[in-house]
Amino acid sequence: MKFTDGFWLLKNGVKPYYGLQVVQATSDETGYNLQVSTRPIRHRGDTLGGVVGVRIDHFSHVEPFPNIPLFPDAKPIPDVSIKRDESKLSLSTGGLRAEITENPYTITFKSPKRILTFAGEKHQALFDVPSKWTLGSASNTSCLTNDLASNPNPAPLPPIIRYINSELNISPGELIYGFGEQFTALIKNGQAIKIWNQDGGTSSEQAYKCIPFYITNRNYGVFINHPGEVEVEVGSEKVSRVGVSVAVWLLLFEMQVKIDVFSWLDPGEIYPNDWSSCPFTKLDLWIVAFNVVPNVLFERYVRVFHLDCFWMKQYEWCSFTFDPDNFPDPKRWDLWQPGLAIVDVTNPAARKWYTDRLSILLDLGIDAFKTDFGERIPHASVVFHDGSNPMRIHNTYAVIYNEMVFDLLQKRFGEGEAVLFARSSATGGQRLKLISTLVLDS
Repeated sequence: MKFTDGFWLLKNGVKPYYGLQVVQATSDETGYNLQVSTRPIRHRGDTLGGVVGVRIDHFSHVEPFPNIPLFPDAKPIPDVSIKRDESKLSLSTGGLRAEITENPYTITFKSPKRILTFAGEKHQALFDVPSKWTLGSASNTSCLTNDLASNPNPAPLPPIIRYINSELNISPGELIYGFGEQFTALIKNGQAIKIWNQDGGTSSEQAYKCIPFYITNRNYGVFINHPGEVEVEVGSEKVSRVGVSVAVWLLLFEMQVKIDVFSWLDPGEIYPNDWSSCPFTKLDLWIVAFNVVPNVLFERYVRVFHLDCFWMKQYEWCSFTFDPDNFPDPKRWDLWQPGLAIVDVTNPAARKWYTDRLSILLDLGIDAFKTDFGERIPHASVVFHDGSNPMRIHNTYAVIYNEMVFDLLQKRFGEGEAVLFARSSATGGQRLKLISTLVLDS
């Protein structure tokens, strides 16, 4: 999200509340909790106003969900040392140190030898933004928002939308990489990145596996702990800063301690089954029908067939039954498992219904499924069974969807034998044994 008109001016109607001064700092075994004022504090009357928390939260609230499971297998053991002197607060862990000045409020991240990056004065803020400036966001431009078939009664946007923004410095010569599966230039400097899974093919700025994480050639990385829509301006609003817009908090690490700090990101050694790495072909039924595929092709050259959705009868995309006219002997085939309805993966009854249908296909001899369309998840005018925030579950849906099907395959074939062909994913999906089947144009 761009809040400024050039470097000096704000867009018309945008109102900023910059984090200016630490007014209270408390500590526990995990670090500091800061109260940061959005205006200079001269006397106690100035404290009757807005507060920005370092996490960064604007107000205390009921914890939204879903969240990214940072440590799904075991709780982390804090290893933090904190220190306070007249000029600054400091927090150290694993050879890294964050130094906080209180007035002006700044945070500088250091390794033992040098400064990595910093959030300087006025680098963190709340912005009240007229909704007209948000119409270009990924969620607002999505077909799931604007298509009347998907969203027949669209709710009007509120006149003002509040954003939380945090910026980190880009040093001269520093190059930014990452953000998951992206089809634009490898070096992200100058790009506006939208962390919002979309079905845009493989030749645009849209992507199927968006991850709120980047690394730089200065040997540190930043993870943005937010499962929903995140807008990142990589030197594209201010050339010397990476700007992140949403309610986020940031973790930084030196590359050489990545395994220690982010071991939860590492899926370990995962080797695909032998058949999953052999030649395969995708057959669209309108091109090649079952009864004209030469047996020699099936038996000698291609070990896996990846069928498009016409393995079912046309207009019956949720029957989960082979079209008997074209597939009289379906036990010979692997397939792509599609569907034209959204299964509420937060509903236990819906999960059971879906996996029961897949189990029937496994009984026919199917070896794997492709979890397709996990990125086309509606977020406007929808309610999920468990009360998940629709904006936060949009990306996370793909991980839950993949995990549900992967667990079914693993239960059937055993640990280390299940393989899932996934088109979409998000943070956490790397822990599953996934193979992407996209045809890349970029």
